[in-house]
Amino acid sequence: MYSQRLEGRCPCIKLPRRQRGISKCEDEEVFLPSSVLIFLDIFSLITSLYCFSIFYDHVAGGDLMHIGFLAYLLSILSSIASFAALSAEDVFYDLRILTDYATQVLVIPSLTIELWTQRGIGSSEVTLISLALGGMAFLFFVAMEYKRRDITDLVVLLNVIFIVLANLACTEDRLLLYSLTAYIIFAVAYVATKRHSSDNPTLDNIFHVAMSIVLLLTLIDLEPSSYKPTPINWLVGEDQ
Repeated sequence: MYSQRLEGRCPCIKLPRRQRGISKCEDEEVFLPSSVLIFLDIFSLITSLYCFSIFYDHVAGGDLMHIGFLAYLLSILSSIASFAALSAEDVFYDLRILTDYATQVLVIPSLTIELWTQRGIGSSEVTLISLALGGMAFLFFVAMEYKRRDITDLVVLLNVIFIVLANLACTEDRLLLYSLTAYIIFAVAYVATKRHSSDNPTLDNIFHVAMSIVLLLTLIDLEPSSYKPTPINWLVGEDQ
């Protein structure tokens, strides 16, 4: 249903499902052993679940009315759907394609809004622009089965600009350096695995791992002092 033949300016024709390990727009094969793909899926899923738990307990305080939850839920769904790509039938193909694109256009905008809101950086309503654009791109894809790469590129660029502006607005002891690093990782992962390739489970898994790292790094900037004891303490240099 949601094939890549309609993806922005990509003239490729949808190939049989047995060939989905091929980056069809560039005719380059990108494969990893099944064991590696399974490990990447498990890593992404566990990391996303962990970040969701920490965000729920320490940042949102049990309040589900936080836009940040969208990022964690989409990452979890994408990781779960990726397991289906390992089967011959790929029964959740449509769900995998939908959640994968939603991850590209909605995760980073929701994290940006959460960061601006939690840190009280200017007017967080400004960051709604990127979320609105991401939502429009996703709805366009659902309705027309066509990925607007121009809008997706704009969403990525806007959020990188927003995180840079956030750092300029923060005092030296409250800089969002982990988030800045995370957004750079996201932008690189997007360009390397998504922008010029079509449906490719291997590249999808690599992108999902990058996204789980993005979630982990941005979580540090949201509320690092409350993570005790957790693996994040090791990242921020706190033993207890």
